[in-house]
Amino acid sequence: MGGFPGLEVKIRKYFSMLPRAHSGSEEEIFASRPVSVLRPVPVRHFFNRSTCDKIFPVKARFHALISGRVQGVAFRFFAQHVANQLGITGWVRNLYDGRVEVVAEGDREALELFLAELKKGPRMARVEKVDLDWEEFRDEFLDFSIKFSGY
Repeated sequence: MGGFPGLEVKIRKYFSMLPRAHSGSEEEIFASRPVSVLRPVPVRHFFNRSTCDKIFPVKARFHALISGRVQGVAFRFFAQHVANQLGITGWVRNLYDGRVEVVAEGDREALELFLAELKKGPRMARVEKVDLDWEEFRDEFLDFSIKFSGY
C-alpha cells in the first residue's frame, strides 16, 4: 500500500471480519453437520447485535472539517487512497480558510477506521482538530473523489 505503514494490517483485519460464502456445495455443508444442528433455531437466538452487524453492515455517513497543517501536504490524495482501500465513497476538498472538508459514506466500521487515519493524516500533516457530524446514509456517491475548490 505504498507509503502508509500499518494501514495494510488494519485493512486486512477489517476485511477478515466480513462474512464469507461457503466454498463447498450445499450437500457437503449439510452432510458434514449433525442432525441436531440442522433444527430450526429461533431468529432471536441466532441474531445478536454483533452477528447482525457482520451480516448486515450498518451503513453511515459523516461530514468532517479538519483543521491544522492539512493543505499542501497531500492530505486529499491520502484521504482518497485510504477511502478507496476501505471501500468508502464520498469526496474531499480544500477550503479557503485552510481546512479540509470530507464527506464519506460506507460501513460504519470502515468509516471509523477511515476517521482514525484522517486524524493521523499523511507524514507532513499536523491535524489539530476534527469537527465531525454523523448523518443518515444517503447512498449518494459511486466512488471517492477529490473536489477542487478553484483557487
